[in-house]
Amino acid sequence: TIPRKQRSSLEIGMVYEEPMVGPLVKGQKIGAVIVKLKDRELLNRPVVAAKDIPSGGFVGNFVDTIRLYFGW
Repeated sequence: TIPRKQRSSLEIGMVYEEPMVGPLVKGQKIGAVIVKLKDRELLNRPVVAAKDIPSGGFVGNFVDTIRLYFGW
C-alpha cells in the first residue's frame, strides 16, 4: 500500500530488449516491469511472451528491416 500523499512520486515503467525480433517462444523473457517510489525500487518482475510468435515471412522481414534501419 502506498500512502496517498506519495502517489505522485510513484513511477511505473517497462524495460525491454530492443528490438524484439521473432521468433519468440512462449515464456521467453522479453523485458521487465519496474515500479519505483522516488529512488526506491518496489517491484521488478519479468515480462514474458504470452504465446509463440513466429518470424515474419520474406515481405514481413523486409519491411521490419527497413523499419529498424530508419527507426520507425
